[in-house]
Amino acid sequence: MGTYLVGILKDTPMLSVIGVAELMHAASAMGSENYHYLEPFTLVGLIFLLISLPTAGLLRLFERRLRLALVLLSQKVADAGDSRWSRIC
Repeated sequence: MGTYLVGILKDTPMLSVIGVAELMHAASAMGSENYHYLEPFTLVGLIFLLISLPTAGLLRLFERRLRLALVLLSQKVADAGDSRWSRIC
């Protein structure tokens, strides 16, 4: 789920203004003006790193909480099943 969300983040315009294609095109245009491509492309990489890392961290936190909720739910179901079985016996 997290990989899918990060892919969507990279493929669609972020905040309805900036997208990967737009930033890469701007970096290429800036690099072609003075033949210095390293700086603009490094800046683009840092921008997406700053966006992707917090998103991945939030997704990891969400997945942990979801996993914990599922474990607790399965324990409740198992406990309820045990009590039903003891009533029958």
